[in-house]
Amino acid sequence: MKPYECYLKSHGQLQIELHARYPLKPGEKKVDYFLDMYIFTPSQLDMNKKHYGVDQFLHDLQCYTRYTHPSLPLARLLDPDCPISPLTKIRKALDIESAYNDDMNADELLYELRTLVNIYRRELREMRNAIRQRIDGGASSEELRQKMEAMLGEEDELLLQVRNLHGRFLDPRIPEMLREGLRNADEALSIKTEKELFRLYHMIENRNDFRDLSDSILARLKAERLDRMQAGYATIISTGTPAENDRFNYYDSMLKRWAQSTMYMDVTPSKIASHVGNIVAGFAAGLAMTFAVLVTIFTQSNFKQNSLPWALLIIFAYIVKDRLKELTRNIFVASLPGLISDVSTKLVDPANRRQVGVTRSWVRFCGPDDIDENILRFRDAHSLPFRKLLPPEDIIHYQKRIRLDSDSFLAAHSRIDSITEILRLNMRKWLSEMDDPINVLEYLDDNGQPAIIESNRGYHVNIILHLSSDQKGMDDILKRYRLILNRNGIIGVEELEL
Repeated sequence: MKPYECYLKSHGQLQIELHARYPLKPGEKKVDYFLDMYIFTPSQLDMNKKHYGVDQFLHDLQCYTRYTHPSLPLARLLDPDCPISPLTKIRKALDIESAYNDDMNADELLYELRTLVNIYRRELREMRNAIRQRIDGGASSEELRQKMEAMLGEEDELLLQVRNLHGRFLDPRIPEMLREGLRNADEALSIKTEKELFRLYHMIENRNDFRDLSDSILARLKAERLDRMQAGYATIISTGTPAENDRFNYYDSMLKRWAQSTMYMDVTPSKIASHVGNIVAGFAAGLAMTFAVLVTIFTQSNFKQNSLPWALLIIFAYIVKDRLKELTRNIFVASLPGLISDVSTKLVDPANRRQVGVTRSWVRFCGPDDIDENILRFRDAHSLPFRKLLPPEDIIHYQKRIRLDSDSFLAAHSRIDSITEILRLNMRKWLSEMDDPINVLEYLDDNGQPAIIESNRGYHVNIILHLSSDQKGMDDILKRYRLILNRNGIIGVEELEL
């Protein structure tokens, strides 16, 4: 079972994005993961329950759950004996005798074309990152050359095999949607190849020992552009105005979404949490009202109506009734966290429309006294001494529990080993109380004369992530990030050592 992981990054200037990967465990019907995100905000931003609130936080939070990109080295992807390779599955459907095998329907073949694009995108990124690490680590020229030549050779071979399929797809028994799907896959593979070739070129363009490889990469880039032009694809970069390349950006984005759409699970709201919540709220209200009625009966039986003791007991009953109602509800919420939540959803596998998991989320606004001491210790590590003199921070604690049916996943998807969840938090409302991002400072210049200079004014938001599991051998993950904001948005995201 692969380890789980989580990390935080910015997504544009107004959103942060949290990625969490949850492995699937063969032989386990249920696997539970728990994600806690603690957001420590300066008090002057007013990100508290009164001015922000649970509903607004959940409105600003978007959650996406998908299969993790399948991992399959290009060498195996090209291997005709690899049973899980999309190319192998496509060739099986397009065998020489029947040209189109009815055992695999059009939707399944289209799924394999999209999966091919997803695997290829991931593997090129991983191979390029591995080469980058070797360059930074001072690897020898010979080792780097072998890695880069292997990468280029496997790219060439895969593109050749995919483009050889166009002739096979001309068979009149093949639906037009599949021919269009092959063209989409071919164009998406070409764009990704072009982008990675440019990145690889920039890694070695200033090295004389790789001059021949640089020239070879430029030749490949020229060939990819020519192939797309001859195929009549829309993704041709123009040398004119920026507006003329809107077409390229649009189609590039659409092709990426087209390929990845097979990986996103359908998320449907679960009504269990709301039903249980209503039952709990009704029970708490009934218990409180029972207490109030009993006190009223006792008061009327033992004290004269409208007397001072009678009035005091009635007031006492009214006060305790409201407190009892809230206390009872809180006790039930603490006792039944698996059923009562702010948001509860079902995860549905789009491949077979079966429910394969559930998620439950909670949001609470709290202060330092309500947070575990270990979390506070990580928050305070390396903090400036004067921070204790400031007003206490407002803390947003977001909790999420995800339960996965590993057996159902693995039975339907032989290439998938984990689930990835993406959470995006829109921070536009966080900026409303911030001061001007530019602060003017006065100082004496070298001539001893008053002068002014502009400086940036930013706000620090600390975020701690805690990922845990009920599985043996899965150690907890604890990470701390510092988010730097000003009124224009996110300036940067820093991961801090714990």
